[in-house]
Amino acid sequence: MMTVVNDRDFAERLEREDGSVHAGNSSGIVDGAAAVLIGDRVPACGAHHLDWPIGRKRLKTLRYIRRIADWFDAERPDIVHVHSRLPAWICWRATCT
Repeated sequence: MMTVVNDRDFAERLEREDGSVHAGNSSGIVDGAAAVLIGDRVPACGAHHLDWPIGRKRLKTLRYIRRIADWFDAERPDIVHVHSRLPAWICWRATCT
C-alpha cells in the first residue's frame, strides 16, 4: 500500500500505515512535508517514507512522474491512497509511462 498525502491529517494516515504493517503488508508514505511534521513516527510504525513533494503546484512537480513510475515498478503496490487531485494525476501519469 502506498499513501500519497498532503499536509493534513497525519495522525489518521499513520494509524492506517501502522495497521497495514501490523497486518503483514509493506507500506509507504510519499510526502514532502512529512519528515518535518511527523519526524520518526513514519519509520517507527514500520512504513517507509519518500520525501517527494508531489502535491506542490509547480512545473517542477512533473519530474516526480518518472520517480513514482519507477517506484511503482519496484514496489508493485496493490493500493494507492491519494489525498488530492495533483498527486492523483501524478500517480495516474506514472502508471501510463
